[in-house]
Amino acid sequence: MGKTAATKGKGKALSAYLGHIHYKDAEGKDVIARGAVWCETRADFDAVLEAHLADQSASFLWSEEVHEATDWLKKHGHNGLMAGLARKVDGMVPVALSEPKAAHDETPEDESYLIIEEIENVEPLDMQMGVYPKLTVPAALQEAIFGQPEPTEAEIEAAGGNAENVPTMGTYAILDAACPIF
Repeated sequence: MGKTAATKGKGKALSAYLGHIHYKDAEGKDVIARGAVWCETRADFDAVLEAHLADQSASFLWSEEVHEATDWLKKHGHNGLMAGLARKVDGMVPVALSEPKAAHDETPEDESYLIIEEIENVEPLDMQMGVYPKLTVPAALQEAIFGQPEPTEAEIEAAGGNAENVPTMGTYAILDAACPIF
């Protein structure tokens, strides 16, 4: 089955599916991993994965939280590891798995990318008369809003092991047009 199952067409477009996978490794130990599979449906995810694991002398047990990559990321929020796995799969590489962890270990929560940090003593911008170029944010907020954090190990791994391939972070703003500005 292997690559053949992932590339045969049934009418629906192939895409990356993401999920949590439970299986027995070649040594018979219960392990869990995150994974991406290039397939057509949720049912194909398990079939392609089972064939892939059999090729590795491993036994598929079950999968959970399996969705198309875009739906998975919408549901769970951006996750560098999962997004990286989704980018790795295609017709030539139908399965990509994270490093397995022993099933009896506590499953780590997906890494949160929401970090709340309080910055004190920030003075609002004045009219900036005679200032060029004008600031878009107070100097105390410049690094927090526009700075680039160091990539995590998971992000580097997802980018093929090269930190230079990790995409830069963008800054976005939500403006309330109904709020009057005086």
